[in-house]
Amino acid sequence: GCVSIHGSGCVSIHGSGSLSIHGSGSLSIHGSGSVSIHGSGCVSIHGSGCVSIHGSGSVSIHGSGCVSIHGSGCVSIHGSGSLSIHSSGSVSIHSSGCVSIHGSGCVSIHGSGCVSIHGSGCVSIHGSGSVSIQGSGCVSIHGSGCVSIHGSGCVSIHGSGCVSIHGSGCVSIHGSGSVSIQGSGCVSIHGSGCVSIHGSGSLSIHGSGSLSIHGSGCVSIHGSGSVSIHGSGSVSIHGSGSLSIHGSGCVSIHGSGCVSIHGSGCVSIHGSGSLSIHGSGCVSIHGSGCVSIHGSGSVVYTALALSVYTALVVSVYTALVVSVYTALVVSVYTALALSVYTALVVSVYTALALSVYTALVVSVYTALGVSPCMDPALWAPGCLAAVVRSLALPGGGRRWAPPLL
Repeated sequence: GCVSIHGSGCVSIHGSGSLSIHGSGSLSIHGSGSVSIHGSGCVSIHGSGCVSIHGSGSVSIHGSGCVSIHGSGCVSIHGSGSLSIHSSGSVSIHSSGCVSIHGSGCVSIHGSGCVSIHGSGCVSIHGSGSVSIQGSGCVSIHGSGCVSIHGSGCVSIHGSGCVSIHGSGCVSIHGSGSVSIQGSGCVSIHGSGCVSIHGSGSLSIHGSGSLSIHGSGCVSIHGSGSVSIHGSGSVSIHGSGSLSIHGSGCVSIHGSGCVSIHGSGCVSIHGSGSLSIHGSGCVSIHGSGCVSIHGSGSVVYTALALSVYTALVVSVYTALVVSVYTALVVSVYTALALSVYTALVVSVYTALALSVYTALVVSVYTALGVSPCMDPALWAPGCLAAVVRSLALPGGGRRWAPPLL
């Protein structure tokens, strides 16, 4: 069966109302026709059923309304047709279901709206089609689900919007397709999820946007594909995640952008691929993380990055030289101070011993009525000892008398 809407015709679903399509049934929207879903209303597609939007036709989802696609069902958007999701509305794709966007068609997600892809479900973008995520909207990919971008198609993420990839899910970019992350938007990869860039495809990060890779997730760049980081944007690699550059692919870092590698994460450059750092951009490596360069791959620093690197090397070298010099000076001065102190102690003790001995000689000879200055021999320790012994003889023995001069 088929329901077709032409001209400015409309189907509106309110409350918990629903429209379900089974088998090979279809709903086709032409001209400026529309389907609007409000409240908790839902459009469900089963089997090989399809909703096709042509011209400037539209499907809009409000409140907690939903579109759910099962089996090999699909929503196909052509011309300037659109599928818009507002508030907490949702589109869920299961099994091998698909949302395909052609021409200048668009899927726009606002508020906290979400597109979730499960199983081997897919969102495919062709021509100049687009998926726009605004507010806190999201696209979440699970299982082996996929978002594929062809031609000049794009996925643009604004505000705090996010694309999250789980399981073995992927985002694949072909031709001149692109993913643009702006504001505080993000792309997060978990499990063995992947973002693959082919042809001249690109992923660009602006503002404080981010790309984070966890688990064994990866970003692989082929052909002349690129990842560019601007403003304070960032790429963070955790666990055993990886960013690999092949062919003539490139990762370029501008402004204060940064690539940080944690755990056993890695950035690998193959072929003639390159990693270029401009402005105050940086690559920071933690844990056992690494940057590996193969073939004719390269890491290029421009002026400021090079000057920062040079300053770091100079400061480390200076610190090393200063510390070695300081240690040497301290040890020399310590040794010198010790020798001076030792000499001082010896001289003081020598002087003290000499003065005590002098006092003893003078006092002994004075007691005997003899001036020691009369004979230098009287200063000899042996002579002084003999004098002392004779003074101490018992029985009043003959007293010693100094030799007469």
